[in-house]
Amino acid sequence: ELDGTCNTSSIVLGSFGDGDKSYLINEVRPIWVDFPTTAHAVFEIAADPSGAFTTSGSASMTTGKFDILTDGHWHRISITCVGDYELNRISIEGSPMGSE
Repeated sequence: ELDGTCNTSSIVLGSFGDGDKSYLINEVRPIWVDFPTTAHAVFEIAADPSGAFTTSGSASMTTGKFDILTDGHWHRISITCVGDYELNRISIEGSPMGSE
């Protein structure tokens, strides 16, 4: 258990995606036990998970989630939080490009 006051901290999700299909991510919803004061997410994409990632967008948390439209084969998300918080899990909504 970690104890103390948090000023700023970051969470970087591992790379996820598919080498054959491009995926459109439209929402990232952290499931907070305790909400941070503020949170901001940076979205990165790459053609290959071992290649260089480039920034594809960013979003501030509104109503407990990050709304974004970003597509790519491989994704990585960094979330920076200000203030104390407790995070249970993260839900990511998206779909393969070309599907309805």
